[in-house]
Order: sequence, then C-alpha cells, then structure tokens
Amino acid sequence: MTSRYLTFAVTGRVFERIAIPAVPWVNGHPAAMVQTRAAGGVVPLRAARAPVPLARAHGRGCSGPLVRIFEKSFALPTPFLKHLALEQEARKGHVMSDALPDLPPSTRPRPATGATILALILREMATSYGRSPGGYVWAVLEPVAGIALLTFVFTLAFSAPPLGQSFPLFYATGFLIFAAYLNISNKITVAIRFSKPLLFYPAVRFTDPLLARFALNSATECVVACVVLGGIVVVFGLDAGFDYLGLAMALALTLGLGFGVGTLNCALVSLFPVWERVWAILNRPLFIVSTVFFVFETVPQPYRDLLWFNPLVHLVGLARRAIFPTYDATYVSVPYVAGVAGVTCLIGLIILARWYREIINN
Repeated sequence: MTSRYLTFAVTGRVFERIAIPAVPWVNGHPAAMVQTRAAGGVVPLRAARAPVPLARAHGRGCSGPLVRIFEKSFALPTPFLKHLALEQEARKGHVMSDALPDLPPSTRPRPATGATILALILREMATSYGRSPGGYVWAVLEPVAGIALLTFVFTLAFSAPPLGQSFPLFYATGFLIFAAYLNISNKITVAIRFSKPLLFYPAVRFTDPLLARFALNSATECVVACVVLGGIVVVFGLDAGFDYLGLAMALALTLGLGFGVGTLNCALVSLFPVWERVWAILNRPLFIVSTVFFVFETVPQPYRDLLWFNPLVHLVGLARRAIFPTYDATYVSVPYVAGVAGVTCLIGLIILARWYREIINN
C-alpha cells in the first residue's frame, strides 16, 4: 500500500510528514490516527463524525496526552485541503495514487534554530552545574586544583620551570589548553545521546545540540582561562606582558579542535557504542604526550617527530609563545591544527546527516 506524506497543524501543534495510507472518508470527513515514536503509543485524531483508522508517523513524531480533535478545530492549510480532495478523487479501492502532488514547502514548519539552541543552552546550564552545590564555581576550581597539584609536585623536583620563573604560569598554559579540548570534545561526543528525546520534535535539528553544547562550554572555558591566568598574575605579582591575540588564537583553535573531534566521536559513538570505550583507552596517555608539563624541544629524536602529529602539542606551544615572549615555538603549525579540526568536523557531520534517522530511532 502506497503512502503519501502530508503536513498539517492542529490545535497549535505541528505534525510533520504524517503518512496516511488508504484513508477512508466518512460523511465527507477524512479520518486519521497518528502513531508517534516519542510518546511511545497512539495519539488518536478524530473528526466530529468519523471513526479513526490507523496511519503511521514516519520520522519525527509528537508528544503529549491524547488529543481529540473536533470538526471546528481542524486548522488545515488550503494546500492540504486540496491535497485531500485530490486524494479522494484518485483513490481506487482505498489505495493511494502515486500521482498525488507533494505539499509545497511553505506548508511545512520552519525550524527556529536560534530559539532552539538558546533553549538547549539553558537546559544544559541547569543540568550540568545547576543541581550541584557551588554551581559554576566548580568549573573554575577544577583547573585551579589541577594546576596547584602540578605546581606542588614539580616544585619539589625542580628549582625552576622549563620556561619563565613561575611554575603556576607555565603549567597553566598547558593544563588550560588540554582541559578545554578535553571538556569540549567529551561534551560534544554525548550531545546527541543527551538530547535524543528532543530530536523527535520538528523544530530541533541534529546540529542544535552540538551547537548548544559548544557555545555554552566554549564560553565557560574562555571565562575559566581569563580567571585562572588573571588570578596567577595578581597573586604572584607577575608581569602580564602577554600576546593576547596569540593567546586568543590558541584558545579558538583548541575549541575548534574539540568541536571537530567531538563531532566525529559523536557520530561514531551513536553508530558503534563500543567506540566510546575504545576512545577512552586511546585517550589515557594523551595528557603525557601533549607537552603539558614539559616543552617540545626537550623530547629526543625520533620521538619528537612522532609527537609533532599531536595537534595539542601545537596548541600548547602556541599558547606558551603568547605567554612567554622569549619562546619561539617554531614547530607550531596553525594550518595543520585547523586542518585536523575541519576534516574531523566535516566527516562527523556527513555521517550524522546520512544516518541521523537510524541513530535517533535506535
């Protein structure tokens, strides 16, 4: 039996791409029932004088209690009424005709992406830190505690840091970059899983949870970096002669790399859940090989050439070049980091766009 996809608005809700196979007409009224995935059941839509046969909703569904629709509450656009009239004429033995025209795009709902992303950001703020004691204070305390631990341990072993005279400032340049990348990539990796129930709504695209998490956590990481570096300068009385443009570039590339790797991992984890554990195992030595507590030039050959392919090495070197004026960091390649971020993001988006329906339905 052939199905045609129809779009109509009823009682303030939009039901997108509703398939109505072989819908009979009773007393001149169409009758339909919508089976939704989100609600996990059947939502009957009844005309005033019509019984309700079954139709199946494909793709996105609706949610909420049972909705009873009477004759006066049908808010059907004119193209939809014309489509139903053509369907009634084309039906032979309760079989839909393939010759029926599709509804024009103007009758379909248009996603409000900006409002959707803002709503997802507010939801993310409430669920991430809103329910924990201290709230967003932990976003600052975590990197401060990590930097303090590194400073305490390496102060006992060395008399001076590899660069400059301040242990906290040296380790902050490495730890903040590493933590920002790790937090962004981990948050993006589980964005689809976290917002999966909301993806059944027509107004929510699969990119909205990714962008919402990226926007919120990027703003958080920028604030944390400013607070931590500013606090170190004030507490230890250091000269803040930083290259702020270079520091902003390092942070922006870090956030972009985290988004790219997170998007690719989001697609892979959604299709192959075991990849989450595999990636966690592969990431365990990342802190050691990202030059967080040493400089790239001290690594002997041939390991230095292998270490160069780690994008975080370039980001940490770029940040340290902005903080310490005497550090050249000639090994840093901005195009390489940008290329890795762009390629991983593009591959992840292609996979999500291709298998998006399978991901949210399974």
